[in-house]
Amino acid sequence: MEEYASRLMEKVVAKMCEDIGFDATRASTLDTLIDIGRRYIEQIGEKASINAEIANRTSPNVLDLDAAFDELGISWEHTRQFFQETSDLKFPHVVPEPKPRKVIFCKPSLPEEQRSKEKTTQSEDELDLMDEEEDDKKKKEDEKPVDKQSHIPEFLPKFPDEHTYRHTNVYPKRGGREKKHLRVKENSLVEKSLTDLHTGPNSGSVDRNYLEPAMSSNDQRDSKHWGSSR
Repeated sequence: MEEYASRLMEKVVAKMCEDIGFDATRASTLDTLIDIGRRYIEQIGEKASINAEIANRTSPNVLDLDAAFDELGISWEHTRQFFQETSDLKFPHVVPEPKPRKVIFCKPSLPEEQRSKEKTTQSEDELDLMDEEEDDKKKKEDEKPVDKQSHIPEFLPKFPDEHTYRHTNVYPKRGGREKKHLRVKENSLVEKSLTDLHTGPNSGSVDRNYLEPAMSSNDQRDSKHWGSSR
């Protein structure tokens, strides 16, 4: 980059000398003029940058350049007159003009099918099937090639997926199979507990000695007497 700037500065200084009226120059004189011109441009840029930093800006503008010209004693009128009197310095090599290219727009994507609202009676298997179909559809859309516009370089990544910027309906996912297995397991445990309660070893008979308190001998005699009289 420095070599390119030096060669360009050499051509600019030589063109300025030619416009002033010089027909030839020595190499040492040309090098001195190049060094003076380089220092002159650097000084202007340094002054403009300092003025921009004082004004709390990161890059200089025309006002900073005007202040730098005033500090260095440069007149805008003389600068404008110099540019009017001198001819343009063309590039030494012929550069072909770029041909206008046609703008290639991305192909519009097909409209997404609108799915009806989820019914309350829809089974879990149908929801799983819909999720699988939606995943397959997304995979096909990801694999579909997208034509980039002409001004986008090839090394840039492809466009983001449509689901990142497109509104889609989101349906709740349920763990139907796990809940069903858990419910069946709970029902089987309840049925087993009820079966054990009804078919247990002491479920059909009741211990009367446990239910009735112990009777005295008089009570037993009275009960026998009344029982015999009956």
